Amino acid sequence: MRILTVYYSLEGNCRALADVIQEAVGGDVEGLRPEKEIPRKGFRRLLIGGWMTWLGQSCPNPPLTKNIADYDLIFVGTPVWAWRMSPPIRRFLTETDFTGQYVALYAMHARRSGWTLRAMQKQVEARGGRVVSAADFRDLRRGDPYPIRKRAAVWAREVVDSMDKI
Repeated sequence: MRILTVYYSLEGNCRALADVIQEAVGGDVEGLRPEKEIPRKGFRRLLIGGWMTWLGQSCPNPPLTKNIADYDLIFVGTPVWAWRMSPPIRRFLTETDFTGQYVALYAMHARRSGWTLRAMQKQVEARGGRVVSAADFRDLRRGDPYPIRKRAAVWAREVVDSMDKI
């Protein structure tokens, strides 16, 4: 089974979880980098990233280096900002043709994922994909990261195992 994990990570949390998924089930990993970077620190980060998120805006991403049609399963991960998906993931989900693709979604948050996973699922399904699983995880910087990493690895293996039944 060919697996691709696509993620956006401003602070490295979603990247860390993408690495956990890759270690657990293999496959390729690709991070989204918006054409215009969202500031990592300070008030501008909240102003630009938070405002775009709250308004449901997205930001242009360069094309992926991988062709998702070449994969059997695609994991997609986002940080949660203002209870929503990040602008780079929003753009990826609204512009990608998922016809015939199986997709597993994950979101990383400080407290709650809000509507993030539900909104991501709607986008994938609107673009022809089938969501086989969705999971939310606490921010790795909050408390002990080991249980979060372990839970993510178990979840990823369960997703791959469930693909045998589809």
